[in-house]
Amino acid sequence: MTFFERYESVCADFEILPVSEQAAQVIGKTRSAISAWKKTGKTPLGDTVAEIADAYGVSTDYLLGRTDDKTDFARKGALDAQKAPAAKTASAKEREDRATRECEALLEKLDSIDLGKVEAYIQALLTQDKYAQKKRKRA
Repeated sequence: MTFFERYESVCADFEILPVSEQAAQVIGKTRSAISAWKKTGKTPLGDTVAEIADAYGVSTDYLLGRTDDKTDFARKGALDAQKAPAAKTASAKEREDRATRECEALLEKLDSIDLGKVEAYIQALLTQDKYAQKKRKRA
């Protein structure tokens, strides 16, 4: 798939036309610039690819054709609320339960060595002052 085909796919996930004013506003480019990617088959500069990835919550590697997995593990997309309106209306408990299930599924994929590393990292995070303060407020 070309860059533009992958970009079209991401836009389709959000029900946005790829060469629309809405798409241009989301990524901070002009419609003519987006149209040029389609006509020339060229990939935009790296900072533009990163802006698209951030806006739509996908990885730059997906947009560049390095992987078929759209997941951007580092960030959440600015348009996630549009993509999943059910999550927006879900209760805090439902969101927490879903997050817990997703984390558990990811942890099950790890071997014992990496699982130990993750647990140590989480323990180290929890010792930070900002989490200790939250715990005291809850108590």
